[in-house]
Amino acid sequence: MSKLSKFLVAIVAVILIIIFAFNIFGFMNNRITTQVASLGKIEKNIDADGYIIRDEYIIVSKIGCFIDSMVSEGERVSKNEVLATVYEDASNAAIHNDIKTLNERIMSLEKLIMAEGGIQDVQDTDNFLKSKVTDVIEYSHRGNGNILNEVYYELINNIDENTATDNNSIQNLINELKSEKEQLESQLMGEKTTIVADSAGLYFSYADGYETLLYPEMIPELSVSAFNQLPDGFENSEDNKASAKLVTGYDWYYSFVADASLIDDFDYAAVITLNFDEHTDEDIKAYVYNISEEENGKCVITCRIEKYVHHAFTNRKLSATVILDSTDGLKIPREAIRVVDGQTGVYISKQSIARFRSVNILAQDENYVIVSPGQENSGELMIYDEVIIKGNIEKDGQSLE
Repeated sequence: MSKLSKFLVAIVAVILIIIFAFNIFGFMNNRITTQVASLGKIEKNIDADGYIIRDEYIIVSKIGCFIDSMVSEGERVSKNEVLATVYEDASNAAIHNDIKTLNERIMSLEKLIMAEGGIQDVQDTDNFLKSKVTDVIEYSHRGNGNILNEVYYELINNIDENTATDNNSIQNLINELKSEKEQLESQLMGEKTTIVADSAGLYFSYADGYETLLYPEMIPELSVSAFNQLPDGFENSEDNKASAKLVTGYDWYYSFVADASLIDDFDYAAVITLNFDEHTDEDIKAYVYNISEEENGKCVITCRIEKYVHHAFTNRKLSATVILDSTDGLKIPREAIRVVDGQTGVYISKQSIARFRSVNILAQDENYVIVSPGQENSGELMIYDEVIIKGNIEKDGQSLE
């Protein structure tokens, strides 16, 4: 083959490759990608690490003592209600543990009287016992004595509930347990003191050390520097320390540090939303209560919450997602948005035909837009329309086949 022939063959090959590439490009460019229009939201939020602040005060704080609570953790108590007995002798841990177990059994049975009866469903009881046998095996294998002790109490409590089938039998069992408890108490040396609530509130038989550092009255003085100096926690080296407290306020507060550039958002959003993701998916309404002075580009934001949330009363330092603004509507990718003859909208696939639907954009971020749902025959995008995200669509009515 001559050099000229080889050159011509090479040119033809190059042309064929170019034609093939254009065909591939055209195919890919005309490939239609769709997504069903569905409800969603776009949020403006920040991540925060903050502290819980409550109205609370210590009612017992003694070293070398043992506290026997007469009410459950977090239980709401009334003024003058008996809360606990404090024993001056904390030397016999075994007796203390037995007294505590007896007291918990007594409290559970007293609640049964109020509920009028114990567990009656034999099948439920059988399933409960089987599940606890599995727990005993698992936690024994792990060597987890603390949880084994909890399982033991649950089993005893379940047996109590099934033994006591009416109020008379429940009361008889309570009397037997109280008599056993008195015998144990007689073996302890030293005095015992009864603690009574001097106000209504929620009872907790422990203190975390923040009670004297964080309280509502100090919120206006909580600066960024003071916030950053708060300890991450307190080591409790006094195992024999008896502590108890009352949380008297129904409202509680959440304080965290945020960039000063966001202050306008907090001022604008007097009501914001908190989500403590590690504990619940619930969105909690919060009111902006105080904003500290700016310090090195930061401010302390304190919000007030008027709803009881269990983990806010059993924890002190919590991470949260702070939602400053949220917009609901139809959520679609930004790349689907077109402007045709000055009108903003999208193309949808309807019976293999491209149809233009106008949209009213309510909010947007880097990847998505939120638009108002349209009404039937309005020419606007409606929920469940098949939105064309990608594809070479040039006009309304274009065939997609």
